[in-house]
Amino acid sequence: MNELIKISEHNGIEAVSARELHEFVCMDTRFDIWIKRMLEYDFVENVDYQQLNKTVQLPNDGHREVLDDYALTLDCAKEISMIQKNAKGKQARQYFIAWEKFGKQTLINQLKHAEDSARRRLYISNRVREIDMSISNMMNERRGLVKESNKINANDFQQLSLAIFDVDYSRLPGQFPNKGILRKIS
Repeated sequence: MNELIKISEHNGIEAVSARELHEFVCMDTRFDIWIKRMLEYDFVENVDYQQLNKTVQLPNDGHREVLDDYALTLDCAKEISMIQKNAKGKQARQYFIAWEKFGKQTLINQLKHAEDSARRRLYISNRVREIDMSISNMMNERRGLVKESNKINANDFQQLSLAIFDVDYSRLPGQFPNKGILRKIS
């Protein structure tokens, strides 16, 4: 999107410089007179705009001058653009409307992405829970078989447990006499 009028963040809100808007809409009226007249359209300070001081370097003598400026919300800038009765005012208004649509579409896309991510996390969480339950059930079943038959010793049970979880028992401390014949149980 081409930037006709610079939109920047001011106190967490997207805003436009009133001086830059004034310059863009090519008003012949001096800025201080124009802005006072524009702000009479029931705009509320610290809601629709904030007054700022802007320090500028004067081109002729190099001195600095402090000028009043205003940070206008995008809604305020759009309304002021509507009031202007020239092509540049209409162009500015259409620019702010397009910016608003772009912002809404971006927000919709971000929400959709967040929703998709949440769905994936929920699916993974549910799958992990299912796998945990399955492993727990298998372990309980195998414990029951061991208790019933009393034919497995502690070392064999340890190897059986390691095989169920695909643990590399060679890295574990201790001796495992049946290392060579350990088979994966599924």
